[in-house]
Amino acid sequence: MIADTQGSCRNILLRAMSPEDFALLAPLLTRVTIEVDEVLAGPGQPIEAIFFPETGIVTFCEFHERGSRVGVAHTGYEGFAGWPVLLGSNSSPHEARMTAVGGTAFRISAPDMLASCRASATLHDLLLRFVRVFTVQLSCTVVSSLTQSVDTRLCRWTLMAHDRVEGDEIEVTHSEIAVMLAIRRSSVTDALHILEGEGLIRCHRGMVTVRDRAGLRQRAGDTYGTAEAEYSRLIAPFPEAG
Repeated sequence: MIADTQGSCRNILLRAMSPEDFALLAPLLTRVTIEVDEVLAGPGQPIEAIFFPETGIVTFCEFHERGSRVGVAHTGYEGFAGWPVLLGSNSSPHEARMTAVGGTAFRISAPDMLASCRASATLHDLLLRFVRVFTVQLSCTVVSSLTQSVDTRLCRWTLMAHDRVEGDEIEVTHSEIAVMLAIRRSSVTDALHILEGEGLIRCHRGMVTVRDRAGLRQRAGDTYGTAEAEYSRLIAPFPEAG
């Protein structure tokens, strides 16, 4: 059980619930700390719990035949991980992993989440709206991967990460970006140099600092902003950085 009031919760989905739905969940929620690279759900593994992040970035990954990971979607304090449970599946098609920075989240067991959704149609509906937003983000990732250059895709990823961290600094390594974009580390280095040369970001060791968010948005095109607008339409104003 958590002592937080609904208004003090950092997770936007929890704040967007009706007071009755939050009161239904609150006794079942536990705040947990999640370390960088901690896996919340493995592909094909039973989903034991649902997580509503307060801080940090949860990346959903697919795996190549050779075992390498590819990031396909992200969530942070605007969403939750474990959504396949709501669609009648007890396992996840993706790996859900805390990336870039660690954080905290509210945890609820999968059986308790399902029981709560059965008890409240409005709660179930709100969470399914987030699943809708998640699928839009996935489709934008596909379009970006198929049609955009590496440096433009990096603009989109930087914007999405910026939305989910505090301030303008994103703790991330070249290897982590390579996973997010399914590219080689050398391509990451080249793309970072391009964006830094344009004055859009500044790179340090293990750190990317956003300098010109408006410029990043212009470079990213409409693969960034579509899912965010859908979130605002269906749930609550999207917490876009800057």
